[in-house]
Amino acid sequence: MVVYNILEVRAVLTVNEKIRIMAKRNRMTLGSIADALGESRQGFSNKLSRNDFDESEIRAIAAALGAEVSIIFRLSDGTDL
Repeated sequence: MVVYNILEVRAVLTVNEKIRIMAKRNRMTLGSIADALGESRQGFSNKLSRNDFDESEIRAIAAALGAEVSIIFRLSDGTDL
């Protein structure tokens, strides 16, 4: 019988989950993030539900939360882009 640690199996969080975690840590509501982005709360909520953000939106959300974003593509030869 194989037993998996749930943290090992579920190590990758969705953008939606990361935003919610960062908001809680910063004691911000999702509505206040939407306000900071100049979006309607309903529109932001819809994007969260669909997990539908492009890179510029992710960077803007991170800035509103006082965080940085790092996106790295690592090729099979070890090269980072």
